[in-house]
Amino acid sequence: MKTRDMVFAAIVAAIYFVLTVTLGPLSYGPIQFRVSEFLKFFALFNPWTGLGLAIGDLLSAMVSPYVGPWEMIFMPLADAIGAVLVFYLFRWLNQVEWAKYLLMALYAILTGLAVASMMYVFGADLFFPLFVSVTASELIILIASVPIGNQLVKAMKAINSRMFSE
Repeated sequence: MKTRDMVFAAIVAAIYFVLTVTLGPLSYGPIQFRVSEFLKFFALFNPWTGLGLAIGDLLSAMVSPYVGPWEMIFMPLADAIGAVLVFYLFRWLNQVEWAKYLLMALYAILTGLAVASMMYVFGADLFFPLFVSVTASELIILIASVPIGNQLVKAMKAINSRMFSE
């Protein structure tokens, strides 16, 4: 792992944690709308996003009113695996624009499955409603993250080129 990758993962973790905790009423509870999930978009370009998401998720779980040891292991692992999966699938799909939307939808479904499966294994008998609820909020956030993320990437490239051209 290069220093640059480590710094990137740390920035993702910090932003994830701050957004999740700051927007706590939306982030925690039976119906979640974690704005911080938009960071999953960056997994298309950098697999180390998964490490940042995992650490950010772990830290935000530690202050959750619903924390349990399973959430501190299972969800960070699901975030990391999902990030690596979409990174390699995006490469395999030749990084075409439509693949961003497809892979963000896939990531949303994987997150919904992970949350619903975890809750089902630990006693919640509501697999399908949990899956639908989490997947719906994830789809909204992750599909919206594509045009917003594209603009952020474009802006970062412009800033980067100006910094090194002077």
